[in-house]
Amino acid sequence: MKNVCVLLVVCLFFVHNEAAEQKIQRKTLYGCADAPQGLDRTVIIDRNEVPPLTGIERSTENITLESKINHLNDTHKQLVVHWVGNGTNVIICLARDPNTTQDPEPSSLFISYDDGDTYENKTNLFKVSNESDQTYATLEKFYIHPTYDTHLVFTDIKNKLLFVTTNHGQDIKKITLDFSPIQVSFHELEPSVFIVLDQLHRLWVTEDFGNTFRQMQDSVRSFHWVKESDFLYSLVVQRMETDGYNTILYSNDLFLNGSGTVRATNISDFCVKDDYLFTTKVSPTGVLELYVSYKLGKEKKGLFDTKVDIRSYFIVDVTSNRALVVVSDSDTVSHLHVSDYLDNEDDVVMFMFSLVDVLSYFPNSTLNYTWIQRVPENAFVDVYKVEGLSGIYIASQVVPNPELYNNNVSLWNLRSYITFDHGHTWRLIQAPERDVDGHPIPCSVNTNCSLHLNLEFNQRYSGNRSTSILSSKSVPGLIIATGVLGKSLDGHRGVYVSNDAGLTWRQVLNDSYLFNMGDHGGILTAIEFSKLNGETRYILYSTDEGEKWQQAKFHSENIRLYGLTTEPGENTTVFTVFGSLPKDNQWIIFKLELRNAFKYNCSKDDYTTWPSSNQNNISCVLGQQLTYQRRKSHANCYSGENFDTSTSRVPCSCDFRDYLCDFGFVRSDEGHCVRNASIVDNPYNVPITCKLGEFYNRSRGYRKIPGDVCIDGVENRYLPEEVPCPTRDLQGFLLVSEKNNISKYDLITKKLEPLPLKKLENVVTFDFDMKSNCVYWADIAFKTIERQCMDNGQSEILVNTDLDLIEGMALDWMSNNLYFVDGKRSKIELIRTDISHSGRMRRTVVGPTHLKKPRGIALHPKAGYMFWTDWSVENPSVNRADLDGTNIKKLFGEAHVRWPNGITVDYAADKIYWVDAGKDYIATSNINGDHFKHLIFEGNDVGHPFGIAVFKNKMYWTEWRNNAIFSADKDGQGGHEILARLRLELDLKVYADGIRTGTNSCTNTSCSHICVGKPDQGKACLCPDGMELKNETCVPDTTKPFVDLVNPPIQNSCRGDLFRCTDGHCIPNRWKCDGEKDCADGSDESHCVGKTCSSNYFTCANGFCIPMRWRCDRENDCLDRSDEINCSKKCTETQFSCDNGTCLPAIWKCDGSYDCVDKSDEQDCVPCKNDEFDCKLGSVRCIPQAKKCNGKKDCLTGLDEVGCENMPCSEKEFPCYGRGHYIGCINYVQVCDGIKNCIDGRDEENCTTTASSPPKNKICPYRGMFECANQNCVTSRSKCNGIDDCGDGSDEVGCHNITTTTNTTKTSTTAISMNPETTSNKRQNCTEQEFACRNGLCIRATFKCDGDDDCLDKSDELNCATCLYGEYACGGLQNKCIPHSWVCDDDIDCPDGRDEMNCKTTTPKPPKNKTCEHAWMFQCANQQCIPSWWKCDDADDCGDGSDEVMCHNTTTTTTTTMKPTTVIDPDTPSCKNTEFRCKSSPNSCIPQMWHCDGEMDCNDGSDELNCTDTNACPEGQYACGGSHCIPFRWLCDGQPDCADGKDEKNCRTTTPERGNVTVPIIQSLMPVQTTSPSSTQIYEPVNVTSLE
Repeated sequence: MKNVCVLLVVCLFFVHNEAAEQKIQRKTLYGCADAPQGLDRTVIIDRNEVPPLTGIERSTENITLESKINHLNDTHKQLVVHWVGNGTNVIICLARDPNTTQDPEPSSLFISYDDGDTYENKTNLFKVSNESDQTYATLEKFYIHPTYDTHLVFTDIKNKLLFVTTNHGQDIKKITLDFSPIQVSFHELEPSVFIVLDQLHRLWVTEDFGNTFRQMQDSVRSFHWVKESDFLYSLVVQRMETDGYNTILYSNDLFLNGSGTVRATNISDFCVKDDYLFTTKVSPTGVLELYVSYKLGKEKKGLFDTKVDIRSYFIVDVTSNRALVVVSDSDTVSHLHVSDYLDNEDDVVMFMFSLVDVLSYFPNSTLNYTWIQRVPENAFVDVYKVEGLSGIYIASQVVPNPELYNNNVSLWNLRSYITFDHGHTWRLIQAPERDVDGHPIPCSVNTNCSLHLNLEFNQRYSGNRSTSILSSKSVPGLIIATGVLGKSLDGHRGVYVSNDAGLTWRQVLNDSYLFNMGDHGGILTAIEFSKLNGETRYILYSTDEGEKWQQAKFHSENIRLYGLTTEPGENTTVFTVFGSLPKDNQWIIFKLELRNAFKYNCSKDDYTTWPSSNQNNISCVLGQQLTYQRRKSHANCYSGENFDTSTSRVPCSCDFRDYLCDFGFVRSDEGHCVRNASIVDNPYNVPITCKLGEFYNRSRGYRKIPGDVCIDGVENRYLPEEVPCPTRDLQGFLLVSEKNNISKYDLITKKLEPLPLKKLENVVTFDFDMKSNCVYWADIAFKTIERQCMDNGQSEILVNTDLDLIEGMALDWMSNNLYFVDGKRSKIELIRTDISHSGRMRRTVVGPTHLKKPRGIALHPKAGYMFWTDWSVENPSVNRADLDGTNIKKLFGEAHVRWPNGITVDYAADKIYWVDAGKDYIATSNINGDHFKHLIFEGNDVGHPFGIAVFKNKMYWTEWRNNAIFSADKDGQGGHEILARLRLELDLKVYADGIRTGTNSCTNTSCSHICVGKPDQGKACLCPDGMELKNETCVPDTTKPFVDLVNPPIQNSCRGDLFRCTDGHCIPNRWKCDGEKDCADGSDESHCVGKTCSSNYFTCANGFCIPMRWRCDRENDCLDRSDEINCSKKCTETQFSCDNGTCLPAIWKCDGSYDCVDKSDEQDCVPCKNDEFDCKLGSVRCIPQAKKCNGKKDCLTGLDEVGCENMPCSEKEFPCYGRGHYIGCINYVQVCDGIKNCIDGRDEENCTTTASSPPKNKICPYRGMFECANQNCVTSRSKCNGIDDCGDGSDEVGCHNITTTTNTTKTSTTAISMNPETTSNKRQNCTEQEFACRNGLCIRATFKCDGDDDCLDKSDELNCATCLYGEYACGGLQNKCIPHSWVCDDDIDCPDGRDEMNCKTTTPKPPKNKTCEHAWMFQCANQQCIPSWWKCDDADDCGDGSDEVMCHNTTTTTTTTMKPTTVIDPDTPSCKNTEFRCKSSPNSCIPQMWHCDGEMDCNDGSDELNCTDTNACPEGQYACGGSHCIPFRWLCDGQPDCADGKDEKNCRTTTPERGNVTVPIIQSLMPVQTTSPSSTQIYEPVNVTSLE
């Protein structure tokens, strides 16, 4: 392609003419129309509307300007100027009127053969005929051969003429045609071959330079040349068909003899851009789709990251095998997308979101109802590609503005963005620090203020035209633009320069100017605009990139300015000014030579390398550092046209800027790539081509930007993870610990079932090895770490010594190491899982020096990291370390966390997630601790979160307050779903094929004992405790002193804590007699007969120790069957004996779940009674038949609500339905009573008011109230309840089985009297499945005590106490529960005052919490509310001392004198009800469970003062001992919840009924506060049932 340029100067806007397109289907594809061959630069300027002129300070003229002035004596409104280049010195100027003019004047042609010094008028050579009328041609365009630039074709559409030349216009030949030529195109290899498209859409070819023509095709919509090789060009034609669609044909012989090949049919639109063919098609479902191919290769479908139907496409740019495409999907919205490699090996090309709401105009589609559609130009997109550098674009974004009518577009709602990575990330353009006068500019992107630049839109916007943005390949990184500072493009204009590719900018001129550059950016020129008179005689120039400006006069008088340009390439110092004198408007061309602006020719020292090494933000573009030779900004020297900006390319290290969001993901506000919920296709799905034994790439949410060549760096965090093809579908499941079992929740079937694990008592944490199918867990009741492999069902103890409180566990599946956290001993340790000797190589990884209260742990074996949470009171934290415990880093401290609980790793995204039970949130960050984000903050769903797991685009967590497993999108968006409700859920982990895969450097290790992975594919050799590492080999550690710390080590002996083998080797003492030969000679296992185990363990005959509970369970746990000898054990009366001899609670018999290993507890179960319904499964097997089809799932499986679609109701009942099936019956008196008693409201449908019906609610203030005849208002449920609630009897009118008698004493009322006989009969007619109301109605028995007045007289809601232990039931319809301490405290709390009846004394007491938010709070005399357990703690928490009144257990009456108060800072935050507040540090709160746990967690030790089993727990909870508290409702429920089982001791089997709740009688477990005559507080044991 030649170095050519066209200047097109316009006076008036075009008027759109669609005459030539009336037969053409609406276009759906834009952006491919390049400039005609040889004409690759066009500028359009309106000479009537130019911006206003203001002055600037400039230096005086200091050079003699060389200028040539040519008067064309022509007044046409457009001037098209073309530099032929290639050393020809030929410039062609066509003066014409716009083709929108109704009757354009004949044109004029001027040619210069001396590089613009002079111009020859060639108009006489373009006569329409040889007649004497001297009519000249009306030339519209001219075309230059791309290879043979001497060959030109001029078209005259009006007169059906062509004019051709083969010598730059020295000679002109006229060709008369039978058609009107509208487009010409040359064959690049043949000088005499060109093609012509006429107005009737016929395509012609000439092979003799216009002498003869041959028609090739008709109905042609467009045509393009495609270069298949250096010597083969094919012609591709888009032909219109009668059905409105198009056919694509191609030929490499110019369709000779009708030849040609059909490439595609049923095409909507077609175009070619940079050797890529784009087509649009309408799918069978009516969706407009885009296809792309390289040349004539395989077509690939474009997949766009959107679910909205697309109307049109605009191909913005194709560079480096990638495309930028704007899609229109509505009348006002268009979005920019960026493609993956266009020539990839797949059948599709992915297009990802780049920039939303980019300014675009599509005729008949987007912005069609705005002023833009009146502008004659075609579709456009306001995106500018910075020349000379790859991947840098500037774009205008539309900001919605409701004040603009009809979604119009103006400068007020446009702003500019820039990208440096081919459109994958965009940023606002940073404003300059100072203006042109050196004053500071208060404009920052942090305040939504930035620099906005004029692009193509400003060339169309009426009254605001200015020079567009300018950059050049000859000077990479230098950009000049007209811009505005502020929040949009509306504002005062100035000229801005960037010399670092748009990263930073300087203001160099104030107001609007025409500008250009020359000599490879060494000189900038500018000329002022003037809207008032448009006249000037000066040109400005700068040789230091706009820092200083000089001015020079180029004419003796003012001219009206129309254009300032230079020969394409910006290498010369010759500039051309186009204008006219104000009086005649005749074209004048000024040629200005500014070579004298330079003082000398440049040498090597005048150049520098750009970008410099400290410009990191721009030095690496698409993963490589491109450096150029560029003149120093202050070197006032001349480079010359032949200067070469040589480049060098060096790959950069990868960072986050080298990656974009993968298909199916979208960038969040924080910059992360998260799952795009609007896309149906799941990016985590396993490819259907994935075969067993092969691998596939699973996305982490990112992909490297196409064309990016960065290496190493953080590459492993973003590139897809290679995982093996699964043996089955990628289906995940959760495992959750529930204290005495571990359950599996299938994420596909939504089923929860316990794993068949043996002998679990109190399991908090666990992990699972998918390779070996083995479950690992820690049982804190027996202080063991155990394992059971599901394939053989055998369990084994891995660790049973030196354990205390194991609450965190994580498996390193790559190195076969199991990490566990001991919260009491403040340690993180590991053991090997692939061996059974040497104590499994137990090793302390992190010790008490760095840990205080460690809780959760998670591993990232591939990255070489472990993460853990710490509940330290003074320093809570989330931490990271290498897997060997080195390089410890605190990621988050007390500013972010309080009680960090569970933690997990998202291996696909290299992020961590954790929950905080103190601040009630779920948060995330990357594995370096960057990009912290609250995902879910506060709310019931995170009231007390414990465990967390992440899989695909979901996160799962357990929550104690709701006893549930929750699920939500892992970006925190959307709603939260409850997956399952459990009794007590603890740890939670997720598993699926492909999650835990890969290897590390420990695969083929040379370590002698322990190997762990390290970051960057490293490894570390470790030794078990008591040994040291020497040359990757572990030897006994002899550097430590003996146990007595006095005697030095003796030669050839072992340290006191080591055992010496017979061969002289030393091993840890704990390895002796452990059943495994650790000495090579086996001497550590000799003489072990006398070994004994601890009291809660059984000593096997072979010396093994097993938990005592394993004895006589009919399983060979000792491996020598010694644990099953002499087993005459019998179960107690409250226990059930399994067939294998195991004793279990009797209530577990026939409860629907298998508790015995041999399943014998579910055999020979007694069937349900005739009046009961069999649930088949569940702890409650038989339920009353009345609960069948009551709308509530009383059976665990919901079997009682199956088949309830057509259940009959009695004659007096009305059937209700819900969720499509029958759910129960209501009394007919509730039909049309103004209240929707049925869930679906059908009881209130088709209701009409009759004369006999009482009036509906007219004046009553609330819906659902009944208006009596006397205009009293009663609840609608008072109607027909047998009681005169209105006072005039009108609420009982028209009721069934009620006799009415006239009351002679009242003339307007009806007296109601119930018939005793009828009432009696009603009660006798109620079945066993029904409840007899006091008014004689019969209702379902299950309606009793359900909170609803089903009897209509409230009798079904009387005596329905359902309060918890520690609470007093007031009874009555409200069923209010109050703390038992409020009984007999001289303050009525129950509605009927029953809590103050039959009390012994009425001594005044301090006020209680009557206005506090929670029942567990104490209300001070000053109305402040504090936790009730702060009362009588020897600290003035109220501030008025009222919480310390009457706090001494003396026999004397307490006086009312207050204690001296302690001033508490009112800003001190209160501790939660689940926390304990330290005395000396009021702002220090610790978990309540740490109170009285034997360790001083408060600095002052106040958490261990006055500790008893009864005052360590909040009100309503029972103290197991130490810090362990459980709800009172767990007492005597058949399951031991305390570690020692004390909550199930002294439980009587009598279970009196409390309403609908069965409550066990518990003796001497709960203190109850009563009052004595002397007001002394006395605690005495009582039966819980007495609380009613």
